[in-house]
Amino acid sequence: MIFSQVIKTISLILLLLLNFHGLRAQTVAWGDLAQGEYQVGFNSFWAKDYSRSVIFEGDTLIRPLLINVWYPVKKDRNEALIAHGDYFDIESKKEGLDNISRKYIDYNLSVLAYELIGKEKHEFTAQENKYFNDFLAEKTLAQKDVRPASGRFPLVIYHQGYGASFEDNSILAQFLARNGYVVIGSSFFNANAEGLGIDGKGESVKDIAYLINYAAQLPHVDVSNIALMGHSGGAQASILAKCESQNAIKAVIAIETTQEIFGLSDSRWNNFTQPALVKQMHMDGALLGFTEHKAVFQLYDLMSRANRYYVTFPATLNHNEYISQGITANFLKRKLEDRSPEQLAAYNEDLSNYFKVNNYILNFLDWKLKNKPSSQASFLERNNSFPINYNNTIINHVPVGKLGIEPYVFKPNRSLSPRHLWQMVRSAQADSVVYYLDYFYDRDTDNPIYHELFAFALISELIEEKNIDIANRLYTFYKEKDIPVTKRFISLSNFSVMMRKKDYAKRCLTNLLKIDPDNNEAKTILNNLND
Repeated sequence: MIFSQVIKTISLILLLLLNFHGLRAQTVAWGDLAQGEYQVGFNSFWAKDYSRSVIFEGDTLIRPLLINVWYPVKKDRNEALIAHGDYFDIESKKEGLDNISRKYIDYNLSVLAYELIGKEKHEFTAQENKYFNDFLAEKTLAQKDVRPASGRFPLVIYHQGYGASFEDNSILAQFLARNGYVVIGSSFFNANAEGLGIDGKGESVKDIAYLINYAAQLPHVDVSNIALMGHSGGAQASILAKCESQNAIKAVIAIETTQEIFGLSDSRWNNFTQPALVKQMHMDGALLGFTEHKAVFQLYDLMSRANRYYVTFPATLNHNEYISQGITANFLKRKLEDRSPEQLAAYNEDLSNYFKVNNYILNFLDWKLKNKPSSQASFLERNNSFPINYNNTIINHVPVGKLGIEPYVFKPNRSLSPRHLWQMVRSAQADSVVYYLDYFYDRDTDNPIYHELFAFALISELIEEKNIDIANRLYTFYKEKDIPVTKRFISLSNFSVMMRKKDYAKRCLTNLLKIDPDNNEAKTILNNLND
């Protein structure tokens, strides 16, 4: 036993040393994500949408769009590969674009520095600065401005999230290009471009339409097969664009909109959920959503004209680990903390999950845009057996015409799922909810229905719906089980104040006091906010 453990440890150390040796060329060994039928071409340039404008440094400009294109290239091309830092070679000498393009470079490099290292670039230590510059010098898989492979390829429009740099998921873009897709991204500015971040709403929707029209002019793009894809705020923008679009978009891939575990009454997402609901009848085709197991997909369930596929992961996969930038950040941060080889190896779990996400995306696109039946198998409805293993990936399918899941039927080995629980509190079975929660509490400890964030979301939604009685009973149950739902109400209120969302902060506290009227901490904070 001891001997086998020693061998295992030595093997692990040798593997890590081999990986460290390879760091001179690449921080992360992307493995299968570097494979495919094609090589990768890349080009970028600035375009102008003369139908719109932006305000930048007090001036009104014709709306500029940075257009980034990853595309398939024949395997026998042998041009030099660009470095990651070359993605930021986007300064434009065109009239009116020189200043905003330079500022956009600075903005994105600052965002990248913070995302990778966790602090502002001017705060870097010498070692942190070296790691950051080494990353910028790493070679990508892309060749600049080379001839596309012959043929016409499906189009994927990719939208980055709030506070992200435009190349935040470049590994996925390369992976799709290597497997026969043209991927186009952009800057997606606010109408007021002072901050240079993404809009994520109406302006992004118009930008996506512009990018599709641009792609229609390219001889190597098949605009009869289009998918929209985004992460976080970019996922929200992709859904809104599909709801607004007059184009024949066949699929939407929403990677962690951040709304999936909350109800439609949560006002933080009103500028996303409300427009989507108004025009949800336009959400047809296929919708693929990625997030964690706590999700209830209340918004998606109402989009009954779409074939919906929900892929959920354990909470160990954090929000930014769905994109390549987050994976790289985890690796660099663990290195900077000088972790042991065994601790550093935990990074491999993050990478493995990222591989899963990207392979699900490729199979989904191959199925929906290339009509490959062999790629369909990953998305057949699963997990009808109970108990569900919440330590694994779970996939559920909601077909066209359905508004949710089948009603819950109690069996001793069939615990409630998050979506069943949300459904049950609005049904004739509401009185049984606390009984079921208590019955399965010690039998299904990994179930996310016992997580304080899930409890907060459900109870808040019930209060907003004026269903105070069941909200009170749930709150009492969670408190008795020492699940810190009270702390979650207060911490989200404090966070909202920090984010300058004082109204939502007061809403959290007011809701808490409806079910816990003697909570002196909530009273004190609320009084201070009202002063």
